[in-house]
Amino acid sequence: MIFRKRLYFFSIGLIIGIFLMIFIFRGKNASFNYMPNARVIENIISKDSIQFTQSENISFTTDNIKDIISNGKVDFKNSNSRNKPCGIYRIISSWKNTEVVLEIKNCSEFINVVQIF
Repeated sequence: MIFRKRLYFFSIGLIIGIFLMIFIFRGKNASFNYMPNARVIENIISKDSIQFTQSENISFTTDNIKDIISNGKVDFKNSNSRNKPCGIYRIISSWKNTEVVLEIKNCSEFINVVQIF
């Protein structure tokens, strides 16, 4: 009987907790990025300004770059995230059925597209 009471109280607390979490996070645009790749891509996409280092990269628009980044994967072996003041990331993605590699400087207020391979 004691086990049944404990199970009963646990179930009631669990149900109340679930409803409370649904109520809190229902109206918010909350995302939970636990993996490093998702965190870096979310941080890069959240920047408002995209700058290009080379003038030949003008054929890509800001929306194209954001699509490439959001569908890509970060190559941490060839990235230097601890570079000061801006971390350098290499992102591998596909765009129009071709493989595209972006080298990006991720600064605090903007991103700078250094190279497109």
